[in-house]
Amino acid sequence: MRITLCSDACEVGGAERYLLDLCEDLSVVHDVRVVLANCQRQGELERQFRVRATTVALLPSGILPRRHALQTYRRAREFFGVEKSDVVHFSLHHADSCRYWIMAVQHLRLPYVLSEHAVSPGFLKASRLTQLMKRSAYKGANAVVFVADSGLREMEAELGPLDNASVIRPGVEVPDIARRDTRNNDVVFVGRWSEGKDPLTALRAYAEASRGLPDPRLLMFGAGPLEATLQNICSESRLDGVRLMGWSADPLADTRRGGVFLQTSQWENSPYAVLDAMASGLTVVAHAVGDVAFMLDFGKAGIPVDANNFPRLVDSLRRAMSDGPLRSRFATSAPARVRSHYQRAEMVRRTIDIYQRALERSP
Repeated sequence: MRITLCSDACEVGGAERYLLDLCEDLSVVHDVRVVLANCQRQGELERQFRVRATTVALLPSGILPRRHALQTYRRAREFFGVEKSDVVHFSLHHADSCRYWIMAVQHLRLPYVLSEHAVSPGFLKASRLTQLMKRSAYKGANAVVFVADSGLREMEAELGPLDNASVIRPGVEVPDIARRDTRNNDVVFVGRWSEGKDPLTALRAYAEASRGLPDPRLLMFGAGPLEATLQNICSESRLDGVRLMGWSADPLADTRRGGVFLQTSQWENSPYAVLDAMASGLTVVAHAVGDVAFMLDFGKAGIPVDANNFPRLVDSLRRAMSDGPLRSRFATSAPARVRSHYQRAEMVRRTIDIYQRALERSP
């Protein structure tokens, strides 16, 4: 099968890891090509894809001013017309950022699959053009893939029932699942330092929860617009044990440096960061947004906390840091949850099935 994978991202995150994993596994048997937005030229994402794919192409995306729309569409139509893929898979943060790529594939009548990872609250209400584009992209796809049941529910609430939709949860390789020393009660935060990931709440919760505990530590991995604010708070408050580690080159290895994982996102779908922490046997304390509560088996494999309940977040984090038997229990139940529901091989197998059904439905 000749497969073209398309990404609109500018940095490596969960949505990009999903596509990188697909690319690596699909390339073993299939002819895989990758299209990236040209803002990623010579970036880390382009480098990682070039190791995995047959070819990597760079195209302008829909992020450009509207006066470039026709030129962008023509470039995309020319590329996809020459490639003549059996199936095109758009795995995107926002479908409207690659609207001209999708339009080109639609006009060429190529089978395409759409995965959209950043299903955030109110995103469809941005503009009427966004609403029209979303409806066209989703209704025209041979298949729409969501990584979380919550994402599918939210999209259907806006667009109505989608008979071409499926949920395929992300997965990690079984060898990545490891037992750990449960005496480690260091707290790890891995995520972009932005309002959506809300590292300020993580910092506040740690400051409250760690009071009186012996030698507490919070390792914060990330970068983003809130970096200066975090630095100022740490400097002015003199928070003992807080380490602003910067962007992680190896999130899985850095996650395993702690015994407790803290996630305070205001919205998510099925975050890889939580999955990595569970797979590594950490005790996860996380806002119950998106599918996080389901991932944590509603308290049996981690501690989900309502995103608006800060006192509960503090209490849960303190318990995770101070209760060794609790960490020992989650060190067993969390990896077991990953084995049963989030295996990478199953993610790839189900995606290939989606591609094959897309081909069967195409004229």
